[in-house]
Amino acid sequence: MIQPPAGWYANPENFNQVRWWDGTRWTDHVQAAPPPGPELAIPGLAGSTHLAAARRSSGSGVSAASGTGFGLGIAAFFLFGFPVLGPLICVAAIVVSTIALVRSPLGASRKNKIFAIVGLVLGVIYTLMALIWAVTGRM
Repeated sequence: MIQPPAGWYANPENFNQVRWWDGTRWTDHVQAAPPPGPELAIPGLAGSTHLAAARRSSGSGVSAASGTGFGLGIAAFFLFGFPVLGPLICVAAIVVSTIALVRSPLGASRKNKIFAIVGLVLGVIYTLMALIWAVTGRM
């Protein structure tokens, strides 16, 4: 089997780092990965996974937390008037959307942040609506 030449390659255990490949095995030397650019092959892995490809796939679309927060915000719109269930969904939209915003990486897509913000805003609005309905006796 032909081994890649010695050099810095994407760390197969952490795609945010590069690791030194001495030509035959991985060493313990690691450092932060360079900014996205040309693809870096990972020696020793079948299929030659690339750092740039991994970054492209992880940066596109909407994260699970942002999508869930957004979905809960939309559900809050329809269900805020239901006793117990409505307020729980509203609060869940706030919590999940906040987690999505706090945990989103610096390079997260704009769409990802927008979904989380919309879920958060809907959660807050319909939590207040549920409180108003509860106080006025409509629930």
